[in-house]
Amino acid sequence: MKYVFFLAILFLGLSCNSRYEWVDDLDSRIKAYDKGAQLQEEEYKVNSGTSTAIYVAPYKEQNGIRKTVFRHTREETMYFERHIYFEGEDIVYEHHVGIAPRLVKEEDKVLKTSKYMIFDKKSFFKNDAVGKRLGRQKVIDEFIPKDSVSSVLQNLTIEESFLYRENYLEIKNYLKDILALQRVKE
Repeated sequence: MKYVFFLAILFLGLSCNSRYEWVDDLDSRIKAYDKGAQLQEEEYKVNSGTSTAIYVAPYKEQNGIRKTVFRHTREETMYFERHIYFEGEDIVYEHHVGIAPRLVKEEDKVLKTSKYMIFDKKSFFKNDAVGKRLGRQKVIDEFIPKDSVSSVLQNLTIEESFLYRENYLEIKNYLKDILALQRVKE
């Protein structure tokens, strides 16, 4: 009996899509959106209060989806983008890609190391408590240009992980903090 039960669970597990059908559906909708995405207004810079330049580019809604792109740059030190997609006010997808100094936490202090982390993470949210992340990352010794990140990561295995409410809230809080910054008049 235990053997039959085990086989039934194994069969059900193998017959299910490991990435979940809703992830594939959302991914298709995001790709369709991106093909026709249009800026709502020109990209603008915000005052980060640091040497990091932060640019915000809001895009128009299309078929119920809209996105905002956030670019963080510091010459020869950091470049990354966060593309956050919404349905209404709900975050449904985030693409986080770039290169940044690797941070290490020691005794509740965050320390920058001499190495860099390159990353490409795609986060899909079914709701504010259920999500799936597909990502690749690698520690490297030297800063590389932003256009080289994808080619360095392309041969790495994509790691899958589940996302929970705290992951959703981290993105929501990031969004709130950046949008609260004052625009820089140029």
